Amino acid sequence: MNKDITGGPRTGWFSKKAVRNVVREKLSILGRNRPPIRVLMHPAAEQNPYLVVTRRALEDLGAKVTMLHDLESGELLRQAPMHDILHIFNIKEYRSPFSHEESIGQLSGFSRRFGNLWAAKRLGLKIFWTLYNEPKGGYSSEWLERTGRKMMFHQADRIVCLSRATGRLFRERYPDLPEKKILHIPHHNFGDYYPSVVSRRQGLNHLGIQPKGRIYLCYGGIHPYKGLADIIPIFGRHPMKDHTLIIAGNPTNKHYAKNIEGLCSRYDNIHTFLRYITPDEVQYYMQSADFFVMPYKNIVNSGSLMLALAFGKPLVAPNVGSIPEVATPQCSMLFDQAGSQELKSALARSLEMNLDKARAEARRLSQTYSAELLTRKLANAYLDFYPKRDKIQEELEEL
Repeated sequence: MNKDITGGPRTGWFSKKAVRNVVREKLSILGRNRPPIRVLMHPAAEQNPYLVVTRRALEDLGAKVTMLHDLESGELLRQAPMHDILHIFNIKEYRSPFSHEESIGQLSGFSRRFGNLWAAKRLGLKIFWTLYNEPKGGYSSEWLERTGRKMMFHQADRIVCLSRATGRLFRERYPDLPEKKILHIPHHNFGDYYPSVVSRRQGLNHLGIQPKGRIYLCYGGIHPYKGLADIIPIFGRHPMKDHTLIIAGNPTNKHYAKNIEGLCSRYDNIHTFLRYITPDEVQYYMQSADFFVMPYKNIVNSGSLMLALAFGKPLVAPNVGSIPEVATPQCSMLFDQAGSQELKSALARSLEMNLDKARAEARRLSQTYSAELLTRKLANAYLDFYPKRDKIQEELEEL
């Protein structure tokens, strides 16, 4: 049986139907209603609000967006001739192998991924790669990760950094990274992705909480690097013992969740909701809180930061990564060093903050990072590679 270059039977993008689709797509470029840009987006993550909002904003601008599930499949090569851009937002981390078979499997997958990317680039795709953070977790295969990133730097036409801190970090760790490829487009807000229609009282009733004092919320994925073990004991001591802490989000593993729940059970002013929280439910937690707390030990970019600002929540957060680029003194208490003492001091100072003014400043900042306007910058970055196509009007000053 004849095979195509993906290794499968000749029923992929060499089939008659696939060829007709490619021709139809190419001819549509000549029409009046052609999309300004055609984007393959990976991964197809419907639970990642940043990806979903980016896709919707691109489609609102008239772009054609196709979600791609797998970089290692023939689907990438079948879709390539009908698109202009491959934009990669997250790629699966390589985990430390526990056996010889796993090592062979990882190397095989590594080769397929970059072989397909190489072929897609030769078929005309321009490759964008949005960098979030360095890989986390003790099980990451550091050698394979660094090698894979260097190869991605080589393949990518543009590397999108969501903060200037991202660019600095990757210049330090990867000095061969070409400066001309780096593109700074800040992390945008989440638009109307999260509903916000309930009141504070409705939120508290939904959670079943009878709070005391001010309410502080830690929300997001429950990971060891987020410093929850530091903040929990602080709410058992003066002055925070007279206030309330809510910890909500999906834990990385059951063992870690049990440790956190065990720590929290010692204090009657700490409430935990360690599970997946749907987008519709987020408003109950956010509207209940006075402050959004980020006791993180290490962070570069954070979607939680933009979420807090969108709900008008003042911040208690570390002075690292993208946070000081976005947060202002009017709506945040930043601490310089991860650990309980610095965090305790910031929490104590937050008790003196004027909440009304801080909330107004947080909402103002959120609008500054409009998803609609920042996605226009992204679309025009795509169009830089197609100078004969009209650019999209940008209504945004440089941030």
